[in-house]
Amino acid sequence: GPAPATPPGPAVAPRRRRPGVFLTPRLPLAVLAGAILVAALPAPKVVLALAINLVLVALVVLDVVRAPAPASLTPHREVPDVVSLGQPRQATLSLHNPTRRTLRVSSHDAAVPSLGLQPLRRTTILEPGAWAALSEEIAPTRRGRGSIGPLTLRCAGPLGLAGRQKTLDLMDSLRCYP
Repeated sequence: GPAPATPPGPAVAPRRRRPGVFLTPRLPLAVLAGAILVAALPAPKVVLALAINLVLVALVVLDVVRAPAPASLTPHREVPDVVSLGQPRQATLSLHNPTRRTLRVSSHDAAVPSLGLQPLRRTTILEPGAWAALSEEIAPTRRGRGSIGPLTLRCAGPLGLAGRQKTLDLMDSLRCYP
């Protein structure tokens, strides 16, 4: 029989999964400190360098394992359904720290530039068990429909060398009228 027809339009590639791990700027500083230690100590350089690198790898793994899963922060966004052109409105991103330690969390909202969403990226400190309400301003420059999301969250581990990252399908839509 005839082969089934493919639907018209461009082929959509499956969304590529990115690793859920990120490294912080503290890691290169730790590597530099290790290199200085290797240079300063009179021990065999290769063995000492290998030992320091193994310790750093173990610390990074520990940091990633101890970092909370970003989805556990139960993010929620409140966005107005309708906004007016040239009149800024407020939106709120809420995050909850479910752990017993203070967390450093970075967030990035994806939005089309014409929505004028500010800030797109931010870092906040969440106290143990606390909620944070992060204010966002929407200042659209074009009429029509717009969407905010997905949301990418990064949770650093307790040592600050690495952490977990996840892009969550937190999507909100709004309409902009003149």
